[in-house]
Amino acid sequence: MKRCLFCLMLSCALCFVVSSTYIVSAEQNMATKTTVINANNDSIILKADGSVWHLSSGEMVFEGAISITGGYPHTFALKENGEVWGWGYMDHRLGTGEMIIGEFNQTPTKILDDVEQIAYGIWHTMAVKTDGSLWAWGDNGTNRFGDGNGGGDWMVYDKEYDSPIPVLIMRNIDYVAAGYFKTSAIKKNGELWTWGTLPRSGFGALNPDTHRGYGQDPYKMMDDVKMVSVGDGHHAAVKNNGELWLWGNNEAGQLGDGTTENRYYRPSTAVKAMDDVAEAAAGGWHTLALKTDGSLWAFGANSYGQLGDGTFEYRYTPVKIMDNVVAISAGFWHSLAVTGDGVLWAWGNNRGNKLGVDVGETSNIPVRVMNGIMLPGEKIRPLTSEEIIISKEADPPDEKETPENGERGLTVWLNRELLIFEGQPPILDNGRTLVPFRGIFEALGTNISWDSESQTVTAQRGMIVIQLTIGETTAYINKDAVELDVPAKIVNDRTLVPVRFVAESMNCIVEWDRVNLRVNITSDN
Repeated sequence: MKRCLFCLMLSCALCFVVSSTYIVSAEQNMATKTTVINANNDSIILKADGSVWHLSSGEMVFEGAISITGGYPHTFALKENGEVWGWGYMDHRLGTGEMIIGEFNQTPTKILDDVEQIAYGIWHTMAVKTDGSLWAWGDNGTNRFGDGNGGGDWMVYDKEYDSPIPVLIMRNIDYVAAGYFKTSAIKKNGELWTWGTLPRSGFGALNPDTHRGYGQDPYKMMDDVKMVSVGDGHHAAVKNNGELWLWGNNEAGQLGDGTTENRYYRPSTAVKAMDDVAEAAAGGWHTLALKTDGSLWAFGANSYGQLGDGTFEYRYTPVKIMDNVVAISAGFWHSLAVTGDGVLWAWGNNRGNKLGVDVGETSNIPVRVMNGIMLPGEKIRPLTSEEIIISKEADPPDEKETPENGERGLTVWLNRELLIFEGQPPILDNGRTLVPFRGIFEALGTNISWDSESQTVTAQRGMIVIQLTIGETTAYINKDAVELDVPAKIVNDRTLVPVRFVAESMNCIVEWDRVNLRVNITSDN
């Protein structure tokens, strides 16, 4: 299937969950109101030149955008002048007021003016105008709008409750996040209010004093909040002091408190999972957290590798995934991140080409997708020659052609098991992968010794003895000299050695996965 790799800011679509997030500046630890992702069945991306593309089909569908949200069956783009434009199925959720059931409008239509932020919840869409007013359109069957008028069949248009055009909901709003059945909004004074239905596992009272049938009225959850994300059955809120608080469904550990205890929608049930957090993204049954130092952490469900930790194991407390991250997105079964160099990374479920790369149905580690993503605070600009569309069929770089900063996402696997190198991750030096010597030699079952005076590493497995000296391009295998492309070196007080030379010297098979930036070692021992 033909596909394009784009330079973008991005919105990624998944199934039945919406994760609306900020883009965060790692330098300033500040959050903007640019929507990064809203999830459904497709991935929508925004290139640095303002053009909007559907990732799976490789089609450009809009130009001049600074923010996007949606996926399938509706997509919305925000322009610099505050106009919101939309396209998709012509039902009440599109917001144009014109409804032709079964028809798909491929031509973007203007929906609203003077908007600074938009959030898509599949069944409804919310918008915050520059004057702080909150607007909604689409299906209000579960009181998603928060106007107290929720009711009817939430899958069928009901003019008594739903609205095919934007309607004013409330004022004094700074930010809004929309989920499948739920909505949360932050007021100008930092108060977080939430409304709609409760997690799938129960419909306990959102407001213990008010219970309006199928859906709840707005209810204050907490103060001093700077951003919020709505998942399938849980919320994640970041306070101004960097504390990450979560509540809702916790059956997969998506609240990150080390338990699977559900914590329903009352202020007293929220739990603090982390400190020093800049942004959070609540997915289907997992959560991503971006810390102020640019490190990305994840916890919760991991059936499709959506945590990105190299396993398929559920994590009930946060685990670190990668560094130098400036934006994150969480869908139902996959995740996205943008690094400071403008590279998009993706992992998790890849059905429908949601990850944008040919990695099979799943990837449990971040894979490089594309570069040229619009960074926080970046204005619309022309694309560079390297950011022009790259064909899906184009070969990714091999180990020698990988940029020196390619260690983000670089992993080493032995007999299909991810090797964890504590204290210092693998790096690339002149296109060759270097790893801490003790970690790789012990994984290969060798006896090792270190001569601090000569700075020489000696390793023996069976009848094979190899020697490497720091800074020397000549190594020895059973006293036979071998020339290296790169020498062993010391980084962060750790001795790093070229992994290909070490493994092949021990009669292992070494393969370089050019798509995933992954070294695969096969050993019979």
